[in-house]
Amino acid sequence: MLDGSSPVREAHPSRGSLAVTAIRWVLVPVTAFAVWFGTLLVGIGGSSLLDSLCPPDLMISGICTAPWHGPAMTALEMVCAAIAAVGFIVLPAAVAPAHHILVAVGCFVVGGLLTIELTIAGGLSAAAAVAAIAGVATLWLTISRSRGRSVDRHLRQQSPVRQ
Repeated sequence: MLDGSSPVREAHPSRGSLAVTAIRWVLVPVTAFAVWFGTLLVGIGGSSLLDSLCPPDLMISGICTAPWHGPAMTALEMVCAAIAAVGFIVLPAAVAPAHHILVAVGCFVVGGLLTIELTIAGGLSAAAAVAAIAGVATLWLTISRSRGRSVDRHLRQQSPVRQ
């Protein structure tokens, strides 16, 4: 006890790690929602910024009719969709205490279903296409990196020279 260890930790050595594991699993969907909400705020802020840049004589009933405004809004939607797709896969998989690839695949599937629903409801097909491409690329990179790490770990275990 003089070394700073608690009696609970000595009696149940896995209790602390079990609590951290449980908290990390709870944070997986919270992280996914936080990514979505943060990207939504970025989109709203970007939209407000673009609206504020519109000349007053081109504002009609609160809608900017400048020729650059429509393409700029489409570009903003596509950037936000890509950020959301990448974050919706990477961050929950990074927070998960185990099964990172399964979490990434699950987030990819859920994100894809949400994107399809938002595309049907809002007609954002360009943003949906960018989100799909970003999601597929992110999932591929996540799986590739995970496999590379497991191969490296396996090779280190098989190596005759131990550090």
